[in-house]
Amino acid sequence: MATRFGLLIPHFGVEADQDLLIKGAQLADRLGFDSLWVRDHLVFHPHGMEGTDRTFIEPFVALTYLAAATEKIGLGAPRSSRSATRSTWPTASHRCPG
Repeated sequence: MATRFGLLIPHFGVEADQDLLIKGAQLADRLGFDSLWVRDHLVFHPHGMEGTDRTFIEPFVALTYLAAATEKIGLGAPRSSRSATRSTWPTASHRCPG
């Protein structure tokens, strides 16, 4: 089985900008990355390396517009029991044909 490579998209902090996320996702898609991932937080608290900007794009909103902007890259989110919304997602990652 071949090694797969995925990226955590910065849908939080100073980099949380819709246009930047779309450009980055499209570049990752063109470069052949296998997947893009979001973090699932009920409340976002930046870690030390992330600065103090508390901007946060809801993970499934981010995945929705990235699915529309990419062609073949997989999209994923961690499975969490902390939120009823998350229980509607049967697996940790989904392929979105775009």
